[in-house]
Amino acid sequence: MQLYIGGIGRHTEESQVFQYFSQFGQIDGVKLYKSYGFLTADQEVGERILREKHTLGEVELVVEEAKGRKQERIVYQGDYPYPPRRMAKPFRLILEKLPRDVEWRELRSFVLSTGAKPDFLKILPSGDGMLEFVYRQDRDVAIDKLNHQSFNGEEVSARLGRKKVESVEPPVNE
Repeated sequence: MQLYIGGIGRHTEESQVFQYFSQFGQIDGVKLYKSYGFLTADQEVGERILREKHTLGEVELVVEEAKGRKQERIVYQGDYPYPPRRMAKPFRLILEKLPRDVEWRELRSFVLSTGAKPDFLKILPSGDGMLEFVYRQDRDVAIDKLNHQSFNGEEVSARLGRKKVESVEPPVNE
């Protein structure tokens, strides 16, 4: 079973995560990235881990069953009749005017309580929330459900999430 571990501190090492989760049983592997990671264990150990809340240091971790790509991947080597399908870009939604110091879990609970089901949710350094959806329709419905909702005493606004592109003015020839 593969588990997603979110909220990991930047300076946390794989050995710390491995040691912490070993109290639940045999851990097959740990792979960390900047603020999240994945843990592999057998089904029984994974279920034991999922039943508990976890804190590493002073940071509360988010532990969920991993979704998405499987560990086994088929590599395209040109022998197949078609190349692999390119992953579609997600449809983004930005939640603005969130309460200060809102935590990821609080935001996730709020979003799910409206019926919106994003595939990814993140609090940006600006304090805004970014949600990603596989389908445009899901994102558009979520905008309607989330826009002008009250969250911890603040009225949030939802808008389409687009990358900000700086416009470059062409030089003026005189």
